[in-house]
Amino acid sequence: MSVFSLPLTLIDGSRARCQRQQRCGWGSHPYQWLLFACCLLLASVATADTGREQLQRMADAMRSLSYQGTFVYTQGERAETMRVTHGIVEGQSRERVSALTGSSLELFRHGDQVVCLLPEARRAIVGYQPRGLLPGALADDLEGLPDYYTIHQGDHSRVAGRGASELRVEPEDGFRYGLRLWLDREHDVLLRSDLIGGDGKSVERILFTEFEIRDHVDPAVFEYSLDGIDRVDEVMRAAVSEADSPGEPSVRPALPPGFTLIALDRSGDGEIEREHAVYSDGLASVSMFVDADASAVKEFPAVAGTDVLRMRSEVVGKYRVTVMGAVPAVTLEHMIDSLTAGGGS
Repeated sequence: MSVFSLPLTLIDGSRARCQRQQRCGWGSHPYQWLLFACCLLLASVATADTGREQLQRMADAMRSLSYQGTFVYTQGERAETMRVTHGIVEGQSRERVSALTGSSLELFRHGDQVVCLLPEARRAIVGYQPRGLLPGALADDLEGLPDYYTIHQGDHSRVAGRGASELRVEPEDGFRYGLRLWLDREHDVLLRSDLIGGDGKSVERILFTEFEIRDHVDPAVFEYSLDGIDRVDEVMRAAVSEADSPGEPSVRPALPPGFTLIALDRSGDGEIEREHAVYSDGLASVSMFVDADASAVKEFPAVAGTDVLRMRSEVVGKYRVTVMGAVPAVTLEHMIDSLTAGGGS
């Protein structure tokens, strides 16, 4: 789920790293949580009518308004400060996120394409994200989605010097995290987001310290250049099918209640070499990678990762199957254990 994270799995530099991340240019960079947001699809929240309406207004505001702000991302003892600018250029949503602390990093989103520039490493990573990079970037339509969350209105407070209203999105079971959101009372944009673990404590926080609605943003802000970049890696795209179903992956795990397949992409000529499937309950998302080469990714027989981003990888039949996402460990265990028990049906 990290809704920043996204929305979406990257192991910290002091832990084991999977070879897939290395091939994609994902190493031990301090902003791994942000790089993964380039790759995971984010979905939407289904709640009671009143909550859905509030979240819909937030989603619309985050897409349509021009704004600029500074926020602090906190996970455990790590805190990073980022700058975000959002605007509309020729009818297309554009966004720029810049790291203000630590190693230099720039993210540019033009429509559904995201380009991550790592100047110090002279590297660029190209990914796809059909919605914005911040938590308010939900789906266009929140109607008709399964409801595995309840929503409650909280107190009024102030965030970044602005009046804010709190929404608490609580999961019905242990397969997903909860959320506490603070929305600007004037424009409905998101000013703060806390990802809530099973113990009721925040495991991840995005907090704006400055936020400004702009009448206009100079389009030049969203321009970037790949001059001087030695390496450009393109992350495999998982495109949502226009059909009722995007098809089925080569292996089909048992899914936690409410999760469905929303995207599937395959690579390889003839025999499947790699698949990327995305499952979502409408808020939380899990990516599953299926590799024909069982040695493609290091095996993680137990769930590994950070307090938020987790992964597990095992051989299932003739495939290497890796599941990853910002979800509780039990969610990944449920999916992988169903495959190993059933032989990868």
